[in-house]
Amino acid sequence: MPKLPLSFFLGSYFAAIAANAGILLAVVRFGASPSLLRWLFAPAVYLIVVLCVLVYRAWDSIQDGFARTTPGKAVGLLFIPVFNAYWIFEAFWGFAKDYNRLVSRYRLELDALPEWLFLVYCVLTVLTFFPWVRQWTEFWAGTAALFVAAILIATTCDAVNALPDLRGLRDRRT
Repeated sequence: MPKLPLSFFLGSYFAAIAANAGILLAVVRFGASPSLLRWLFAPAVYLIVVLCVLVYRAWDSIQDGFARTTPGKAVGLLFIPVFNAYWIFEAFWGFAKDYNRLVSRYRLELDALPEWLFLVYCVLTVLTFFPWVRQWTEFWAGTAALFVAAILIATTCDAVNALPDLRGLRDRRT
């Protein structure tokens, strides 16, 4: 069984987006009651939980004594207002960096994670959450972040699933 089942994480991501789009469409296009908008929170909360599990399990997979943070910190510090604008870079971009260092340290024949993808996701996400960002920038950054997040989820799942068990690798360190 894979450590991070791609079908679950990507399926959950697309299902939550589809549910929110369906609710918005029902209200805006078909004139459903605006009180239906309160249901936007359910798929959003579900998606937040799923992404937290992804981040936790991704960080857990590279714990060999050299990772910059623990899985609990990686997730938990994302919930601190304002600080999370910094921490998202550690939790996502930092994961890609630490994963690549782990692959190099143990001389694994695995593809490196594209660190630029994780950095772009962090920048786009931060741009969507701050009120001083102009509305059109927020919309485009948010839209781009949706597409980049799907690629990031798939890339993370594939990378973590390709990792061998770290317990047997500690003797192969350079």
